[in-house]
Amino acid sequence: MKIKASVIVIYALLLLTAFNSGCFEEDGDDKKERKVKITEVSQNPKYPKAGEEIIITVYVENCSGVEFNRMTYFMGGNVGGWGMDKVSDGKYETKIGPFSNGTEVWYIVSASGYNDAIFVTEEYIIQIGEIERSDVTTLAILNIHHSPQNPTTKDSIVTITADITSNITLSLAWFGFAWFSRSEQSGRGGKMLYVSGNTYESQIYLPYENKKGTQVYYKIAAQDESGNTAVSPTFNFTI
Repeated sequence: MKIKASVIVIYALLLLTAFNSGCFEEDGDDKKERKVKITEVSQNPKYPKAGEEIIITVYVENCSGVEFNRMTYFMGGNVGGWGMDKVSDGKYETKIGPFSNGTEVWYIVSASGYNDAIFVTEEYIIQIGEIERSDVTTLAILNIHHSPQNPTTKDSIVTITADITSNITLSLAWFGFAWFSRSEQSGRGGKMLYVSGNTYESQIYLPYENKKGTQVYYKIAAQDESGNTAVSPTFNFTI
């Protein structure tokens, strides 16, 4: 089956983790007892075209701040993050793009609460232009593992391996990750290293001060010389 999307594909990660940004205005211990919650995430335009900027709007309750981190694949893969702008109490916005035809971007929104809790939404995907994802070739990403399986605060690197197969030559094996804690976020992306057979490898570099509760998300994208593409599910683990 051949799927062609008529919208830009964006993979981005939205992280709401900055402090003192006025999500919750009450003083005292009462605010610490309230649970952080993201009530709405939207984008404008809903179906962006190549060359258009996209405004991401987030509504939150009982949070302590907002940051943004995104991943893009295929038409120049990268990962980046920055603080979202406060529009009014509980409302934050940021702009992403413009992107080229054929770009995919993935994003998640996360909000930090006063009681050290982190609220994470489902993942969101935007597509721009035509993305070839079909059975014309046998392109597939399989057997994805990370080691150590249950990282702790003593670990600084997590190794990711995957088998990427196709009946024609592979042109891209890309890996991106983003981690965030209550007070900070970061991420990185790039080409995976060929190991042997069908196996590729990459590494996640955990924060210098690797805190308990840090959440890590990662994803793999591949493309062969026919232009066919594949993306893995999103994997995550908590320190």
